[in-house]
Amino acid sequence: MPSSLSINTALVNNKWEVTAEVVPGGILPSAIFVHENTGTDALGNFYGTANMADLGRMQVWEGSAIPTFGNKFVLHTQAKIIVDQSNTPTSVINALVANVTLLSTELQSINTSTQNIIIP
Repeated sequence: MPSSLSINTALVNNKWEVTAEVVPGGILPSAIFVHENTGTDALGNFYGTANMADLGRMQVWEGSAIPTFGNKFVLHTQAKIIVDQSNTPTSVINALVANVTLLSTELQSINTSTQNIIIP
């Protein structure tokens, strides 16, 4: 089933703020956005979009501190990307969509299988 992203762009304090979330109902899990782990109850800076390996090994940040030892990054349900006002957020949005599309394609490929069975 196809997935969708909700992407919002706003000018906040003279910087572009791009936020993205996975819309429920598709193949993508909601926590696909990688952020730095601060080891506190505050989420660190956005780092990128998860890949298949990340989904299996990274913890999901839900507002509580996660020890930083062995957890340099965490997954979260929202991406928040700050772009300098002198730049346009279009390239950031395009890169985000491309990375999420790659993850979706990867997930679809493992959820689809074909078996050829030879019956004597």
